[in-house]
Amino acid sequence: MPEETGDHEVVVEPELEDAILDVFDESTEAALSTRTVTEAVDEEEAVVSAHLDSLAERGELEKVELGDEYVGWERPIETFVGHAHEGSYRITDRKTGLVTRAGDRTAALRNLADRIELLEDGSHIGAQILGISEASLGPGYFESVEDVLESYVRPDDRHIYVYVEDDGVDEIETAAQLTREQTILGFTVTAVFDQASFSDVMVVSAERAMADSDLEPEHFPVGVFKATAVHPEHQQEGIGTALASHGLAYLAETPPVLTVLWLRDDGATKSLAAKFGGEELARFEDVDLSGRQCPQCGFDSDCSCTFALYSWGLDEVED
Repeated sequence: MPEETGDHEVVVEPELEDAILDVFDESTEAALSTRTVTEAVDEEEAVVSAHLDSLAERGELEKVELGDEYVGWERPIETFVGHAHEGSYRITDRKTGLVTRAGDRTAALRNLADRIELLEDGSHIGAQILGISEASLGPGYFESVEDVLESYVRPDDRHIYVYVEDDGVDEIETAAQLTREQTILGFTVTAVFDQASFSDVMVVSAERAMADSDLEPEHFPVGVFKATAVHPEHQQEGIGTALASHGLAYLAETPPVLTVLWLRDDGATKSLAAKFGGEELARFEDVDLSGRQCPQCGFDSDCSCTFALYSWGLDEVED
């Protein structure tokens, strides 16, 4: 966005904003002058001044007096913590527990502000689902709370389970449940897809899955264990296992069940599938994510991950 500064019209750049905020994070001084920041980032003073004003408007900096003739800037006491993470930036609000992730710090802060506003408007669980999905699965997995409702709450053959702190797993079955003042630590989504729906929402099409595995047209419609996401600060606590067991238990009533997993370096997804007796049917490389952003490779990078198709109960159907 352009900022008028004297005779200059300055386009505010997220990269320069990040560099300016880094100067404050690394400084031991309570407040910094515009000139000090300008020298640190090696940019024109008018440009830096416009960026400082923009950051102050968003509440990331505060303007203070350094003397009769000087104006300085300082960071307000923050309730959030963030860091670069695999080609992106992840941030958590310590006050609300909300988490989000985006391509850079500025975008992550904007996402967090949106999630906090949503929570304050009453959609407590909805805001948390969106944030956890952004942090663990990538931006755009859910576009909005309404998308969550339309995709996995209202349809009879699709389900979303959440892990509620101190209470365990619960299914979200109504819109009203998204307004409950509970803290959730993760969620999982399941569905039943015909061939067309499978191809629309999965990273591997039904046609490719059938061509490269024992999957046949008569297996459709098929139950799909779509995804599990756990708050980054609560991983390795058994939450993903608890969510997966609930999701698979329901789907296993009408086999077969399929899932497509990222085969990540830590082996977590593969070991989770093996824990529940999943059978690997095929592996896929050079997958076109069709606009999706890979949480492993980074949001601004091409995905080079290998994906695996797993099944449960395929033999039961064939017999």
